[in-house]
Amino acid sequence: MAGKWVTLGKGNDSRPIMVGEPADKKATTLGLYDAPEVQTLPEAHLQFIETLGVLVHMSEEEIEDQLQVKEDFVQLQSTFTDPDAYDQLQTMVRHLFHRYVDIETHLRALNRNGLKNGVDLKYLYNTYVSIGRESRELRDIMKNLPQYDTTYGREATTLQDNITKSLEKSAQTIMSYMQKDFRIPSKKKRTPPENWQHLNKGALKRYAKRSSTVFSPKPDPEISDAEKNTV
Repeated sequence: MAGKWVTLGKGNDSRPIMVGEPADKKATTLGLYDAPEVQTLPEAHLQFIETLGVLVHMSEEEIEDQLQVKEDFVQLQSTFTDPDAYDQLQTMVRHLFHRYVDIETHLRALNRNGLKNGVDLKYLYNTYVSIGRESRELRDIMKNLPQYDTTYGREATTLQDNITKSLEKSAQTIMSYMQKDFRIPSKKKRTPPENWQHLNKGALKRYAKRSSTVFSPKPDPEISDAEKNTV
């Protein structure tokens, strides 16, 4: 029986994932699906496949956290005096979300085929470094937004900080294999990771700089009038 597919995320950010164990595959303790012949690989390769499992689970957490960042700022949309700044912020969030999905898909593919097509460690490392740099830039922008003084803003910034640290840890993990001269030559040359230099961020950065000194925080959207009157 094939695995069951469920949808993670909402709207433009939704994606299908498989849960459950297909009958013709063997699930590792990390919940990934390895063909039986994987177990005949050299020990170093098996260790790397286990590492792929860890990285996939980290990616899943990053995806969930980034979706929560998006939702936190949806709650704060009415506090933005510059609609373009809000739109640019959410565009950056969506861009990161889709990059996490792409890297997770790639890692799962490596796991499923038992590395028979090889692995491009340099590509993996550069991808994690690139995404981590973008996540760090977004986190720094969020810290300078006036919305940082709200509950939703602080939660979103903390989540983005956690994502950044997770990405940096993944990059270090891949680098450790590169330093060991671990090689499984890749049969497919992958294109360099796409960064977000093409994204417009001017309105968002100007908004953060302009309003940080004049913003008077509105009550957090999640606090009702009844709650305000509660002693």
